[in-house]
Amino acid sequence: MTSAKYRIYVTLKNGDQVGGRELYKGPPPASGTELEVPLLRGGTVKARIGSSHTEERGGFAGTLVAKIIYADEI
Repeated sequence: MTSAKYRIYVTLKNGDQVGGRELYKGPPPASGTELEVPLLRGGTVKARIGSSHTEERGGFAGTLVAKIIYADEI
């Protein structure tokens, strides 16, 4: 059984979208949750979770299911 994984993408106040540095394991945070997200390009921003979708990745169908979580900088 593969554990659920997710990555957070943040829309910054200036309109740019930046990927989070971490690939998290476990259930994703609920919509509306506020948290600090370490960004790929450095630094950390406070963000509020919005929507999400699921993508399949890997060599075999279903080997890694990653949920993409979208958040807005606050």
